[in-house]
Amino acid sequence: MKDYYKTLGVDRSASASRIKGAYRTLCKRYHPDRNKSVAATQTIQEINEAYDVLSDPDKKATYDYELRNNSRLQETRTAAQRSQSPPAEERVQEVRCERCGREDATLRLSVFYRIVSVLFYAQKSPSAHLYCAACRVRESLLSNAICMTIGWWQIVGFFWNLEAIFKNSCGGSKPKEPNAKLLALLGYNLFRKGKLHDAVDALTASLKFHRDTDVLDFLRHIQSEGGKPKESDFWEDLLARRLHPAYYNVALFGALIWSGSLLVRLNSPPAIQVPYSQRNPSPSSTAPSYYRTPRPAAPVFNEPQMPLPDHGVFSSAFGYLHEGCPFKLRTRADSGFYLVKLEEWYTQREVATYFVYGGMLLETLIPPNSYRLKYANGQLWYGRQFLFGPDTAYSVANAKLDFTETSDGYNGHTIELILQRHGNLSTKQIRPADF
Repeated sequence: MKDYYKTLGVDRSASASRIKGAYRTLCKRYHPDRNKSVAATQTIQEINEAYDVLSDPDKKATYDYELRNNSRLQETRTAAQRSQSPPAEERVQEVRCERCGREDATLRLSVFYRIVSVLFYAQKSPSAHLYCAACRVRESLLSNAICMTIGWWQIVGFFWNLEAIFKNSCGGSKPKEPNAKLLALLGYNLFRKGKLHDAVDALTASLKFHRDTDVLDFLRHIQSEGGKPKESDFWEDLLARRLHPAYYNVALFGALIWSGSLLVRLNSPPAIQVPYSQRNPSPSSTAPSYYRTPRPAAPVFNEPQMPLPDHGVFSSAFGYLHEGCPFKLRTRADSGFYLVKLEEWYTQREVATYFVYGGMLLETLIPPNSYRLKYANGQLWYGRQFLFGPDTAYSVANAKLDFTETSDGYNGHTIELILQRHGNLSTKQIRPADF
């Protein structure tokens, strides 16, 4: 495995600025325009490859894990050779949680982020480790707690923090290719140990990261021998921290919000206690005037009454019609006066208005179309602006009124604005603004 840190000539603990500075220095030294040696082109390609990995936080974290894992494997092989024991393949190929040592199908290589930002300084620190489900939840909560505590105090860190909290809450970033290889190897190890159900889960997870035909064939072989996915119980998985980390982070955020609201409540000044007799004073109460809440006075209607318009057409866009659909309207004698409005059903354009006296029949002709009927009702007339004053009742018919022309003539409607049992035209009240 290539050591990119040696390629750039830096330590494994080098910062991002140190890596960038080493890359620039090597580029100046080995760039083909300055260095005419035969190996300069190959060298600059290796330098670019190393910097491409180490300059990206996610790639660097994944590479660091692979480098650590490769170092452990080399140490294990060396120890086995020195002891002159049989090849320790079982130990060399083991895939276990780096924190608790558990070996199960929930293992994932996960990259978690911690943000530190203060005034003019902000740092993003991704770290990649192989964790089981329980340790992944623990690392997710710990990383988010650090981000929410010391990750907000700089403008760049603020936006980094939002991204980091989201990724940490989802269980960290999971590189596809390394996870596919690790889970395939884990499934093989579990199969050799007779854990068929866990092996099926591990291989299925590997195929979700990368579809490999060899892994798929091996999975089908295990299933043919009786291997099935493990059944899980929600509450058991919840207590064992095997659920998705988002469940536990929601609980963490809720606890933080509740704690913050409790601190605000404890630090707020005490409320002034007002005697009960002064909270709702009666008109005869002797409580000071500043304890009383005056009610706003209702506006007074002082508009002058206007003479009644003539019974019939009030305004119309139809003009005088020699023929058309008959439209008749009847009202009760003791029901006052009506201002009836016709609107086109689809365009809601007002086309005609009629003033109707209670108890008198309105007869007119209108063009074929579909209309909506609205009307206002009252006893005293105050003009077109105020209609029947504050006591005006506004209503609209719920049904569409179709006036049609046929080969036999015109079809119209006769409407009675009289409350009747089993009537076939329902109405409802509307606001004045909707009239």
